[in-house]
Amino acid sequence: CPAERLETIERLTRIGVSVRVRLDPLIPGLTDRADNLRPLLSELSRRGVRSIVASYLFLRPGFAQRVSRQLEFALGSSWDIGAWSGQNFVEGLGSGRMISTEERQARFTQLRDLAAGFGIDVHVCACKNPRLQDNSDCKIAGPSPNAQPEPDTPLFF
Repeated sequence: CPAERLETIERLTRIGVSVRVRLDPLIPGLTDRADNLRPLLSELSRRGVRSIVASYLFLRPGFAQRVSRQLEFALGSSWDIGAWSGQNFVEGLGSGRMISTEERQARFTQLRDLAAGFGIDVHVCACKNPRLQDNSDCKIAGPSPNAQPEPDTPLFF
């Protein structure tokens, strides 16, 4: 339940735990619009979140056609998933179709600008965005091959 998640986030930040929220998958033109993101970013900021990790929808071949029909219905326009470029992810994670690297870069920039107004930093999932020069190590699939080891940090002291 979203309300319970927000309450948990607030309790954790109140006791000093740094909480990073994941926005994944963002759907271009639907869930990444400013009118959708502003209320979420405002609420996350109010609850103490200062960092988010984001990534865009990627589609594996067997799933692409079904999702394409749903997105066409939701957005009221024709989606040409075939125009999305093939992307290879971090080694071992496979591949799928996504909006182009250039379009993702532009959309992540818009998200960063919007989130900055709420005091939130945006990190880009490196697992699904290895071609982006400004990606970061979100660690959802383990550390990136180039990541520097971090010291062990206890959750509670």
